[in-house]
Amino acid sequence: MSREGIALSGTWIVDLIKFIDHYPAPGYMGDILREEKAIGGGPHNVGAQLRILDDTLPLTGIGKIGNDENGKFILNVLKKYKIDTNYIGIDNENPTSYTYVMTEIKNGRRTFFHQKGANAYLQETDFHIESLNVDILYLGYLLVLKTLDSEDSEYKTKSARLFKKVKDRGIKIALDIVSTEKNISKKII
Repeated sequence: MSREGIALSGTWIVDLIKFIDHYPAPGYMGDILREEKAIGGGPHNVGAQLRILDDTLPLTGIGKIGNDENGKFILNVLKKYKIDTNYIGIDNENPTSYTYVMTEIKNGRRTFFHQKGANAYLQETDFHIESLNVDILYLGYLLVLKTLDSEDSEYKTKSARLFKKVKDRGIKIALDIVSTEKNISKKII
């Protein structure tokens, strides 16, 4: 079977960026000077760059978003980038994942407050491996995908089980891991 393109999966996130004058000590106030709304997360970031490099490369999004304004925002941006959204599931019980990005104007230092939202419930069946017709599956960001990060009796984690099935189909895997302060060795090694 001939395969073509890249599946972009994992954390579809809306970034709510607040540009602040300074980061206040607890109990004190800082001013928000400007606000922006953008899509973040590995799948979007990689997809946007790939689209700039090649306007004809088939790109497929895989993930979960909430049935809300942020979810619609993501779908509209993906359509603009010509990323197939047929594998983006709508979660009616959880919000679209979002991150408050507090950015100090004077030095660019950022602090993130993240709501995992629907991304936390992305699971193996959402990938439709049996019908996925791509060369490469990109997954980002492991370690904030609660269900895929959870334990598996045979493969150690649910993501490892997913990767085995993807590999058995002859699809290459590109994995992106988020920076976290938590101990990750049990999930990765």
